[in-house]
Amino acid sequence: MLQLFSIISISCITSGNKVLLNKSNTYLREFIAKWKNIKMFHSIDTTNQFNIQNQYKNLIENANDIIFETDKFGYYIFINKYTETLTGYNLNELYAKQFSDTIRNDYRNKVIDFYKNSSKKINEFPTMVFPIIKKNGETIWLSQNVIIKRNEKNKIIGFTGIARDITLLMQLENEKFQKIRKVSAYNDTLKNITLKRHIISNNFEETLTVVLKIVAQKVGINRISYWSYEGDQLKCIKLYLHNKKKVESGLILYKKDYPKYFKALENEIQIVSSNVCKGTKTKEFCLNYFPENNIKSLLDTPIIINRKLTGVLCLESTFKTKFWDNEDINFAKAIADVLSITIETQKRQEAEKKLFYKNEILSVIT
Repeated sequence: MLQLFSIISISCITSGNKVLLNKSNTYLREFIAKWKNIKMFHSIDTTNQFNIQNQYKNLIENANDIIFETDKFGYYIFINKYTETLTGYNLNELYAKQFSDTIRNDYRNKVIDFYKNSSKKINEFPTMVFPIIKKNGETIWLSQNVIIKRNEKNKIIGFTGIARDITLLMQLENEKFQKIRKVSAYNDTLKNITLKRHIISNNFEETLTVVLKIVAQKVGINRISYWSYEGDQLKCIKLYLHNKKKVESGLILYKKDYPKYFKALENEIQIVSSNVCKGTKTKEFCLNYFPENNIKSLLDTPIIINRKLTGVLCLESTFKTKFWDNEDINFAKAIADVLSITIETQKRQEAEKKLFYKNEILSVIT
């Protein structure tokens, strides 16, 4: 049993990152081999003893890893100096702790159980990845390799191990996982919207309301709206307030009041602003529109039909800043495309109805 820390399945580490963990394992074996040589002082002369001791000391103190030795109960016999740097605890504090004291609570029992159940047939544990809590309260993740020390009767007398800080690696892995999950959720939402019957409904505003509600919930924002572009102004056709479950309309924004914003839209530029009052294209709204509606972040996507600006899909985060990522940006573009197709479909259906009506009239006249 052993170790300051806790445990998760190594399956979350990609095959490319396993190279790092394998290097730690090799490092550990080399360290143990040197350690064994150092302990054979009775067979070498005093000068060599001194040289090996210095070599051993340099190896341990210059390592950028936690290196430790415990007795069979998990009490520390040795911990290297780097452990202080990594954990924030001084060595005296660490020696006074149980090995499990710094394990994050949700992993503590797993770690203890894992190291208790060591088979007589194994001499080392598989590489483990787990979180610990530093003295300042921060969580860091370690990749640990442990070798079991046995006596001539094959009884466990202690453990030797190396633990490497892989917090950055775990953060990258988590970000990758969250990105995949987010993309999958957005793709499912697009399929859901596309397959719904009301997407091909004759009533565009009804379709629009359904789409806005779905997108607001999926993206996690309170305000989402569709605005019709009318040259010198934008008219709000539909605004959905997710936190109030309320639909509004009718607000008008004039080009003369927000020239930079309009220019960007007319140039078919998607406006991405996590901090609206710092963005060059959005700071014009900071005098009234943003503070009045508690808007912190904005993602506006122009809707282009036949190479002409027709409208704007506006996603707004209120009360808290939202850092738009590529997934959010691409999702907004995809929803804008859905609305564009819906508008074109409605216009075509209206044109067909008018044509049919005219033909009916002509047939009656003739």
